[in-house]
Amino acid sequence: MAKIFEDGALKLFLPFFVIESISKSTPSYDLALAFLIGFLLPLLALVGMWLYKMLASKRRFFTPHYDDLRFLASTYGGGNRGTVLFVLLFANSHNFSSYLQWFSLVDLGNFACLLLVISTLLARQYGIPPGKNYGVLSRVFDNYAVVTVFVVALYFSLRHFWPSIELLLSETIHARKFFFCVLVFLAITLRFEHGVLRNFFPDLLAFFSARLFTGICATVLLSPFLPGALPITLSVAILTMMPPSSFLPSMIGQSNAPKETVGFFNGFTGAANILYLGLVVIGFVVAISQALEPSSTQ
Repeated sequence: MAKIFEDGALKLFLPFFVIESISKSTPSYDLALAFLIGFLLPLLALVGMWLYKMLASKRRFFTPHYDDLRFLASTYGGGNRGTVLFVLLFANSHNFSSYLQWFSLVDLGNFACLLLVISTLLARQYGIPPGKNYGVLSRVFDNYAVVTVFVVALYFSLRHFWPSIELLLSETIHARKFFFCVLVFLAITLRFEHGVLRNFFPDLLAFFSARLFTGICATVLLSPFLPGALPITLSVAILTMMPPSSFLPSMIGQSNAPKETVGFFNGFTGAANILYLGLVVIGFVVAISQALEPSSTQ
């Protein structure tokens, strides 16, 4: 059920918010910048984990799961979890559609790096069972960002032959926004994992050290382009707070990783999801305060 609601929100409603945002803006280098920054996020996290190992490997709090944890830190749970924070934080803002557009582009770059680089490193680290097919194409087209790009391209290709579609989008914006929010919340609520971990706090320290390094580096890279790149910066901030990608446990499960490693990945991802629920609570507080203060929508 969670998967159905997630697909409805991210593959049916989200593309049209992106279409509306693109229609109101002119193409610029910012689009490529957003994708590039998203692609660099996993790589920066890997560098951050390497620096953590160099600085802390001889200390008592150093994580014994470094080899596994670097993949957890370098994958970002965008998609529905990132989108739900945008809904909570920015749904009452006039920039809501714009922020979703930029987040989708940054997350698409992140997803491209996951498929092209991280998946290669995973196969090199754990191996692939004989005859096991990763199903890259199926994972690509199951991703909401890829579907969004496809729908957006199709829309602008057909708009010339169907001019009335713009009026249709304008008349249905409030209804689509409502159903989008409902479906995203249902997708989040109905999906939950849990796991029991040892050495969780050293693992968490390493995880957030890499994420903090990533956020700082990305902000430095974007600083020459501010304030125009503020939406990209917000997208980076949301992604760096996300749990590991939901694709990662599945990718590990399809490798030759031992059962202990698979259990660690599942357990840490579940524990990180619990921490993510804390972010959702904060988002609820922000959303309620925005609803009670009309001036905050400016």
